[in-house]
Amino acid sequence: MRVIVSDYPGTEHAEGVRQAIIYGYNGTDDKVKYPDVDVSSEVVVMSGAFQDIVNYAKSDPNIVAIARSTSGIRYFVEPAKLVYPRVQSFVPMGSNVYTEVFIFTDPQPPIIVTCGCGDDEIRNNTAWGNGLEFWDTDWCWIGGADASSFANGWVCGKIWRIYDELKKIYGNSATWWWARWLAREYAHRIEPNRPTDERGEKVKWCKENGYGRIAVDWSLAHAHLTPPADPYLPLVELGQIGKVTGTPLGAVKIKLQSVTNAIQYNILRNGNVIKQIKAGEILEYTDVLTSYGTYYYSYYAIGSTEQTIESSKIRVTYNKGNHPSVIYLKEEPVKDVT
Repeated sequence: MRVIVSDYPGTEHAEGVRQAIIYGYNGTDDKVKYPDVDVSSEVVVMSGAFQDIVNYAKSDPNIVAIARSTSGIRYFVEPAKLVYPRVQSFVPMGSNVYTEVFIFTDPQPPIIVTCGCGDDEIRNNTAWGNGLEFWDTDWCWIGGADASSFANGWVCGKIWRIYDELKKIYGNSATWWWARWLAREYAHRIEPNRPTDERGEKVKWCKENGYGRIAVDWSLAHAHLTPPADPYLPLVELGQIGKVTGTPLGAVKIKLQSVTNAIQYNILRNGNVIKQIKAGEILEYTDVLTSYGTYYYSYYAIGSTEQTIESSKIRVTYNKGNHPSVIYLKEEPVKDVT
């Protein structure tokens, strides 16, 4: 299992989204270069709230994507950060009616990949507005009105295929952002209602259609291009640092949580870097305290082009006791140390 459909198992809706992901994954034109792949066993429907699915994905390193085809995307953004960049989330804008929605204030899409749907219209024909990224078809369905639930599956499957093909070439250097950036840059933008710029050329992004409809082959034809820094990585909350233990003689052992694609970890004490650990080394450090007082520990991870934000902090108080001196640990996150 690699992709979770967050839905009710056994329902027509859940199976429709699942099938759309499989179709999208095999939505290539050049079947010689990119033949169809049976990924049916890798896409599984799981029940539960989005937060529950995120928690499961945190514990299973095989999971790479979550598709949630319901409304309520504004409530899924924060949980999605907990598993990014290893796991990419996909959620439609939330309405199957062609109407402007005002979910996001920023024109750019959130950390979640968003979408709308359109078939014969050759454009997005469902919810539109700030934050819209792509639109696609709902061809897995049996007719009726445009359904962004199933377009969400197509979008998920297409970017997943780009991601997997990048992995074949570049290994662990390939990321979801790389695949997502290629999908944006080389999407089809043929919608009749896409605005044009001062030169008369269609703009790359618009709130009616996002970046357009993903073209998998055309995206992969440019796989040699390196994307800019991931704009979503700084949004990722690491959570508190890993297990902290203390000894009566003034030593604190810190165990870090690993971060996907990190090449180095910087440990901070009271805001100053006290230790740098390379990826592949043991992610723990023992800090010997030489004076009594209160200390705040945190860390951040560095990637090849970007670094995460600083983790939440853990407070450690080193007090003079009777026999011997003792350390008191405050292991819940401390957000504000002022």
